[in-house]
Amino acid sequence: MVAKPIDLDEALALALRLSPLDRVRLVERVMSTLEREFAPPTPPAAEFPLNTSPAYTEDELRELMNAPRLTPAELFGWLEANPTSEPWGDLRDDEDAGEYVHQMRRRGLDWGSEG
Repeated sequence: MVAKPIDLDEALALALRLSPLDRVRLVERVMSTLEREFAPPTPPAAEFPLNTSPAYTEDELRELMNAPRLTPAELFGWLEANPTSEPWGDLRDDEDAGEYVHQMRRRGLDWGSEG
């Protein structure tokens, strides 16, 4: 069954009858759809050759899977002792990482290129 299309004015009238939270959800879904529609096309799968050789031996995997876990204090200590060598783009400490990524996508940055 094909849904009957509605015009923009009718859609807006319906959208304005939604609660504020539902309007935000609607905008998020519309933006997500637009991001997918305007995203650059994905290259054919042939351009991504599969790596058939194992990256780790069975023993190395077993060792990695059974490594002792750090406590949160140990983890935070390690992170403090080993800071990143460069900041992540121009992300400030007071910025939300998710919003930062959305802004970069809107600016059309190529995340896949190495530079």
